[in-house]
Amino acid sequence: MNKALDKTFYDRQSQVKFEYKKRIVINKRAITLDPKNYDHHYHWARMRIEQGEYHQSESKFREVTILDPENSNAFNHLGVCLAKQGKYDHAIITYRKGLEICPNHLDIIHNLAITLTKTGDYEEAAEWYAQVRESRPFDEALYTCLGYLCFLQGNYQEASLNFESAIRINPRYCMPYFNQALAFYCQDGKEKESKDVFKSGIASMKAEN
Repeated sequence: MNKALDKTFYDRQSQVKFEYKKRIVINKRAITLDPKNYDHHYHWARMRIEQGEYHQSESKFREVTILDPENSNAFNHLGVCLAKQGKYDHAIITYRKGLEICPNHLDIIHNLAITLTKTGDYEEAAEWYAQVRESRPFDEALYTCLGYLCFLQGNYQEASLNFESAIRINPRYCMPYFNQALAFYCQDGKEKESKDVFKSGIASMKAEN
């Protein structure tokens, strides 16, 4: 077999769990041999986003959306890249395009709600979160985001309840402990609860490590 000319060889190798730099080299070779294959571009972009290289990933995911305009996952990841760079308005537009392709794409809906929260569109964010909760009632990340949304609106009691739900679902997830501690701290007469849950968060964080 002539590996230099065999597209399927590089296609298979690009998905093997090699060390990052080797995967990049293999994937680049796959793209060179078959530049119109959107899967190669998609894999390359996913590798970049895993490394926090959002600008490079953004460019490549845009290529994927051109090569495969019905790929809702590509629009989701492109939106994440944009949001990570603070391009919230562009991210929201991108997520909405993804939902036009796949209206029930829960990851897009969740990410759209997160970004809307960042832009201060709290009411619409809450509506999208409600859709996710119907399908993912045991998602600790969802309740953490809901708690944060409530906190930003000054509804500290509701925020505490959402953080409590996240903790109940996954007691090892340390973030909602600290968020709940802050929500308690903002409520009159809840100083002891704030200190106690903060200590629990420390213990959870140590357990993770």
